[in-house]
Amino acid sequence: MVLILLLSAILSSVTAYEVLPCPETIPVPDSKYNGNKTGCEYGDAVYRVLNMPAYNYNHAGIFAGLDSLGVPKARVALGSGTNAAEVPFYETFSSYGSKYYGAYTLEDVDLDFGQRRSIAMTAKEITDAEVPFTSDLIPVCIEYYGSSFDGSVSDMSGIRCDGLVEYAYEKNGFRVWSNKVFPDSMWSILKYPDLHNNKPGGERRPDIEMSPWAQRGAPYETGPYPDDPSSYPQPDTRLIRPSVIKPPLVQVFQTDSAGSAAVTIIAEDESGIHNISYMVPGGTEWVKTRSQPIDPPFDSYSHRIKLNSSGVLYVYATDKGGNHPELAQGYYIDIANPPYSGLIPDRTELKQNYPNPFNSSTTIRFSLEKVATVSLDIYDIRGRKTDTLKDGFMPAGYYSVEWSPENLPTGLYFCRFRTGDSDYVKKVILLK
Repeated sequence: MVLILLLSAILSSVTAYEVLPCPETIPVPDSKYNGNKTGCEYGDAVYRVLNMPAYNYNHAGIFAGLDSLGVPKARVALGSGTNAAEVPFYETFSSYGSKYYGAYTLEDVDLDFGQRRSIAMTAKEITDAEVPFTSDLIPVCIEYYGSSFDGSVSDMSGIRCDGLVEYAYEKNGFRVWSNKVFPDSMWSILKYPDLHNNKPGGERRPDIEMSPWAQRGAPYETGPYPDDPSSYPQPDTRLIRPSVIKPPLVQVFQTDSAGSAAVTIIAEDESGIHNISYMVPGGTEWVKTRSQPIDPPFDSYSHRIKLNSSGVLYVYATDKGGNHPELAQGYYIDIANPPYSGLIPDRTELKQNYPNPFNSSTTIRFSLEKVATVSLDIYDIRGRKTDTLKDGFMPAGYYSVEWSPENLPTGLYFCRFRTGDSDYVKKVILLK
């Protein structure tokens, strides 16, 4: 996914410099609603077995993501005598000892934020309208008002759980049917509603059955329980790929300041951002930003903070699926010497290593404004070369090198960085 950042509105009156990640990372605190364990993204179809008398149905819904309190929600049609509603995901899909299939998305399709939000908002239209479960026509999935059906929620007279998923995807241009006899438009419930408006027969046969009831919900022979029986040998749906989890992308920007640094954290994800968490240099507690709405209007979210001391700022973001990385990335913020903007540096420079003094390893950063033959060497206090870290041709860019001396004693060392027309030296202190 390409990260597109519009910084002009956020940092219109100052010069912003991107801070590149440093080697330091720390574990992210565990969360009860960690999407990496649940395996869901905002807008995914989710399934579990619905043990109804005489029928082996599957309960289906659209994962709506985390609400403002961090509780995962799903939009579903619950069952006989109830209306479509938004419910706590764990209570509906992961409790009562039921078999949970997991979350699925379309085969060979990576849904972007706009598509995911459209699917989730279509499901919200149904739940807000409180479209009822069709209790007297079990197992009908969706009933329409005959030929007047135009694809709107108001034209539904009833909907079952798996029909909600089908409708939410179909209305946004994703056909969830896979039929071997009629592979194309005849299986669109929105284009040809009359073909799907009849009551179902007794078989589960989507090759001949023209009712949305033929969709079982969870993909046939997929998920953790592939042995559940089906009389139809072909896949029942094109929602056959388990949800692909992608933690949010984060970028950090620093602005010039006297004695402090204004830092802007920007996160983006195809599920939208729930919140951003950070730990300031020298801090021990995580700070969380305000949570975004359950249906975020944008795929990115920014937060600005002021730092009064240099050091490593740790950052991670949580998306609307509850997904976040296992490790929070560190960004070294130097309030005296802000970084330089762009992928191509505007100067050649050797930065002070960090940490310094150090015990086992330290990171040495340098930049090249143009291609050059580079040497990066370590010397002891007597002028003897102890290590060569870089030696050769290098293109323009930002670089970092980790130095981990194994057999050197405590003392003062010198890091020398040379190009064809530049020579820089920094003091490095090793403490053991």
